[in-house]
Amino acid sequence: MIPANALKPGRCHRFIKQLETSGKLLRQYTQNIDTLESLAGIENVIYCHGSFKTATCQTCGMKVDFEHFRKLLSLSLMPNCNCGGIVKPDIVFFGEPLPVDFENNISRDCAEADLLIVIGSSLKVFPVSSVPDLLPPSVPQILINRESRDHTFDIELLGDCNRILSEIASKLGYLENLEF
Repeated sequence: MIPANALKPGRCHRFIKQLETSGKLLRQYTQNIDTLESLAGIENVIYCHGSFKTATCQTCGMKVDFEHFRKLLSLSLMPNCNCGGIVKPDIVFFGEPLPVDFENNISRDCAEADLLIVIGSSLKVFPVSSVPDLLPPSVPQILINRESRDHTFDIELLGDCNRILSEIASKLGYLENLEF
């Protein structure tokens, strides 16, 4: 399903943007493909499963803006490139490798991280599900989620992520920055 234009970043996205603005975000890794992180202005993000930001010709490699791709689909036209190749959204389908950004950054980021915060994730899709296990044991790990996961976190804050992050933001003085 192609995300609708009406999607907007939520409080969680704005909280992460505030961490980035404050110089406290090493990198955000997301399995979401909807590009809400980009809409929130987060620059230091890796889309582990690709995103709907662009699409690529499978024959010649030409990249196109996803809005062009969306328009073709809305007209019930097969998204073909000028070369005749099929244009595919830059998302990772089952069995495809993760984007090179993930592979190029994960080891270095795990070595540099001083805190891991997992927000709203099932942690069921490999290899992203293994990220908490890649960190040195000395790095604290916090889960902010509706329910516990099959991993031992140092702190689990269970409940509505927006409410939990609003409370944390309030304590950090970020609360006014969570509203657009």
